[in-house]
Amino acid sequence: MMLSLKKMAFNDPAYVGNVQLQRGIKDNLKTISDSLSALSKRIPQIQSAVGEEMQQINFNLDKVWKTWRNAELMRRSKSAVHHDFN
Repeated sequence: MMLSLKKMAFNDPAYVGNVQLQRGIKDNLKTISDSLSALSKRIPQIQSAVGEEMQQINFNLDKVWKTWRNAELMRRSKSAVHHDFN
């Protein structure tokens, strides 16, 4: 998903849809994370791997969200400047 977002223009309507999908994934990930955490407590051999992978997933999701938020702020700023000159 990150790769598809990188290739899209910020003003592409599909971009906003993908970002909203990304937000839904992050929300659903909480349930998955809780389940994996409970499982890793019962199976200590996977605890480290589960923790590392969940950390990486959360990092990447946060990165996409911040990129979208910054792009949205830039778009709004450009829109305001354009409006001021017209």
